[in-house]
Amino acid sequence: MSNANTELLLQWANLWSSGNVESFLSLFAEDCYYEDVAFSMVSKGKEQLRDFFSATRTALPDLKMNVQSCFASETNGALEWVMQGTHKEAFHNVPASHQIIEVRGVTFINLENGKIKTNKDYYNLATLLQQIGMLPQF
Repeated sequence: MSNANTELLLQWANLWSSGNVESFLSLFAEDCYYEDVAFSMVSKGKEQLRDFFSATRTALPDLKMNVQSCFASETNGALEWVMQGTHKEAFHNVPASHQIIEVRGVTFINLENGKIKTNKDYYNLATLLQQIGMLPQF
């Protein structure tokens, strides 16, 4: 396991939590690919990623990524996390609910030259939509 790459992944989570967009973007390659699989949202390159990060942090201004587990090799890594926050603004055409969300997920990352080249986030969208009142509880 690469200690530097593990630290990079943990920094990814910390920067989601802090909201520092410039520091977050510094972790990524210029031609990065970031996919929010649940919402079918793809950001290609740092400018699109900046927009996605900013929109997410606006919708969930108190967002916290709590890492449950993390591993990294020279070229790949994964984090299991719990995302928490208050849904205060519209997000991907979902109106603000002012509800607290808590969603478990996992992120798979490919690394190249010490930077994140690809990032894919997986989580249960139904859980999130239930928590904000857009789907019935099962």
